[in-house]
Amino acid sequence: MDASLHFSTEKPVLVLASSNAGKIAELKNLVGDAVHLATPPDLPEVEETGNTFQKNAHLKSLAISKHLNHPGVFVLADDSGIQVDALKGRPGVLSARYCQMANTRQAWDPRTVKENSITPAEREVENNRRMISDLKHVPVRRRGAQFHTVLSLVRDGKVLITVESVCRGKIARKVQGEKGFSYDRLFLPNGQAGRPRTFGEMEMEEKHRYSVRAKALEQMVRTMRHYHLLPEETPVKLAKAAPNAQKAELRTAVWVSESLRGRDERGRLPMVRNPDVRWHGRQT
Repeated sequence: MDASLHFSTEKPVLVLASSNAGKIAELKNLVGDAVHLATPPDLPEVEETGNTFQKNAHLKSLAISKHLNHPGVFVLADDSGIQVDALKGRPGVLSARYCQMANTRQAWDPRTVKENSITPAEREVENNRRMISDLKHVPVRRRGAQFHTVLSLVRDGKVLITVESVCRGKIARKVQGEKGFSYDRLFLPNGQAGRPRTFGEMEMEEKHRYSVRAKALEQMVRTMRHYHLLPEETPVKLAKAAPNAQKAELRTAVWVSESLRGRDERGRLPMVRNPDVRWHGRQT
């Protein structure tokens, strides 16, 4: 057990398996005072070797849970990225290292990434430049893209809940705005009223209306409440709906482990129904 890990709080504790300052700030803003979101120092870097967002999210949450070895503590990890239609879904899981990719035809393969000395801030700028360059001759109608995020919840070395969320939009021709991180200044979410703006032009609260991370976290809290992992009074509406919600194209899916769902007296897995969620797939 990590002896340095102590929580002087009666609130449910979620250890966030990330060192990304942008993600940490966004998630803390979303949960507010409802949950104690902990970010212990000196967490090990987990190599993201998976070829899907879900695999990488599981890799991170399981590795940090094992490292902490703290019984009963929830570990929450996410893996996110952008998928561009004209690039056949790339850069995908290598979104954070897009500018270093030697060959975009193998976007998920870590071997295509050139190793060089570059700070996270510099990489973010170069990633956006690379995106603008690669889409230079792509017309507006073919600039469709989606932000994709997966949240993985682990306790005691077991994946309990996985939430996947997607937000559709388009890639702008140039960087717009100064807020946010990653590709926020290039991404124009669908469903906006008036002049389309990038996430980089939105205040945090407005961005949360379209954000895949906000929707995924809201559904994670809702599912944890359903299985009594969080108190009933924990808020489940963490972000206001987009003004044109039907056109915003925010899609969410949830996987729940068999150990958490349990079985009925005939040995069958119970069906879980929730009008706010598309339940599909299986836990990997």
